[in-house]
Amino acid sequence: MSLGEYYFSKFLSRIVILCSPLLAAMVLSAVFCSVLGGSIPINIILLYSGLLLASTFFYVSLSFLISSLVRTQEVGLGVSLFIWLLLVALLDVALLGLLIKALVPEETIYTLVLLNPVQLFKIAAICLFDPVLSVIGPASYFILDLFGTSAFLSYTFLYLFGLGTVFLLVGFVFFSKRDLL
Repeated sequence: MSLGEYYFSKFLSRIVILCSPLLAAMVLSAVFCSVLGGSIPINIILLYSGLLLASTFFYVSLSFLISSLVRTQEVGLGVSLFIWLLLVALLDVALLGLLIKALVPEETIYTLVLLNPVQLFKIAAICLFDPVLSVIGPASYFILDLFGTSAFLSYTFLYLFGLGTVFLLVGFVFFSKRDLL
């Protein structure tokens, strides 16, 4: 078995292991909805399933990159925790409020929001049940003026899958160059 076969089969197995329960829950919710006599919104189920798959793809790719770069599990865990805390901190409304009070330009703040995969997933999920993003507040005007609903969803999918693919391939390059013994 080649290194590429090993690396990518491990990646695909992680994706299947993580996505199977999520997709099963979506199917069960559709079955439950039909048993209760409701209509099944197939397009919404497919979009949410796609968002879950895209997010899973991104984070598993990032984890493979991290594990290819670090030497020990402890360092990998520390790096993962730092990245997660950074992404969640940039999601926090209080931090964004502090940036606004510090007179950071709005374009910089919105750029940080649009580069944060946690925030993208959250906004895209909200976008599916609230196409005008009224829940988000004033930021929705910027997002809708810049993208529109369908373009924003497309951007989210492309960003998560695209950056995930880059992380996966860079991780493979580092994985294949390391001394495995």
